[in-house]
Amino acid sequence: MNIIERGECLLDAGSSGNMNFSVICCYRGTCELNLLRAALSHVQSEHILLQSTIYWDEQFCEFYRTNERIELSLYTYQQESQWKEIVDQQMSPKFTGQGNLLWRVAVALGEQQGLMVFSFHHAIADGLSAVAMINQVLETYCLLSQGNSPSKFRFSDVVPDLDSLNFKTTVSTIQEQPKRTDDELKSSYLMVELDNSTTQRIIDWNHEHKIHMNATINSAFTLALSKYEFINSKQTIATTVVNLRRFFQPSLPWEIMRLLRVCLETPVDLLVTPTIESLAAYLDQQLYMQLGNGDHLVALNSIATAVSDNPSPQRYWQRSVRSGGIITNIGQIPFEGDYGILNLEKIFFVANIEPIVLTHKNCAVIGALTFKNKLFLTLFYIKQQLSQEHAKEILVDVKQRLESLTVN
Repeated sequence: MNIIERGECLLDAGSSGNMNFSVICCYRGTCELNLLRAALSHVQSEHILLQSTIYWDEQFCEFYRTNERIELSLYTYQQESQWKEIVDQQMSPKFTGQGNLLWRVAVALGEQQGLMVFSFHHAIADGLSAVAMINQVLETYCLLSQGNSPSKFRFSDVVPDLDSLNFKTTVSTIQEQPKRTDDELKSSYLMVELDNSTTQRIIDWNHEHKIHMNATINSAFTLALSKYEFINSKQTIATTVVNLRRFFQPSLPWEIMRLLRVCLETPVDLLVTPTIESLAAYLDQQLYMQLGNGDHLVALNSIATAVSDNPSPQRYWQRSVRSGGIITNIGQIPFEGDYGILNLEKIFFVANIEPIVLTHKNCAVIGALTFKNKLFLTLFYIKQQLSQEHAKEILVDVKQRLESLTVN
């Protein structure tokens, strides 16, 4: 268990929330449960972390293998929006470990369409590895449906050596937060999608302005949060989730199911309301300057320092808080999702954010990925901080800002 995974487990144990996430897949075609169960069992047998649990010993936690096999939770498909109800039911029970697996799978079955929901404790996977694993499950499903033997996947169970990134654990003064109380915060989620032509226009706009998609979405999100006064209207922090895979040499593939990401914070001055173009250019420039300066290594040092004195979950929870807007972007999904008798039409993801939020410090996260040339955006927010009506207004505002981009 590396320092990031340990920190995640401490956050989870210190709050009423679950440090976990779900990937939602909308499919068309026939889903044969016996084939899906066999595909899941095969992929689970190929990867140690999918066979793992966590055991706690006072403030310490470690991965151990378990003989438990993954099971399916079954629903009757009614409509696409049913995903939210399924996610709530899959993510509400905590991943306690103690012999139980750290992931779950649910399926809503319809005659020619349905939903699959894959939920994970964040200590064993992130969005990149989860999506890669889902593709492997469905590739196996396709092979089995054709009467073929499943392929052997070349998973790597080698724990990536964070020291190879040349970060050094530093002993520094830890900024303690005011005592946190568990107010039974509750996450909720919304999703919107942008059609093919709009998504392509945004991609073209980014190319024209030499700006990455991540900064453009983050700009629209920050401006929307400011408009609806969810964040400080004068100055805020735009936080970006940065995946460490590409910083390893050679870079690590998606299939490595380890939690390998840190957060970088960029201060944003909103005294004079920026345009989406100027803010996107600023965020893009600042983020890549931070990466060039090694700020992702500083973020690793911060985590290492925070867990170095074996804090209790409650104490670590007090040290780990975010506020303002956060973006986590998986990027372009590199497969089409066509598996013969079953085809994916949509993929998107959500995460519980209770463990990183204080009641009096507003925080919301936008998740993004592009699949089949469509941009999917999800908003994760705390019900006690944002009503569903206002959350919808913010997400629609983000969508409209992106739709307004024009290419010369």
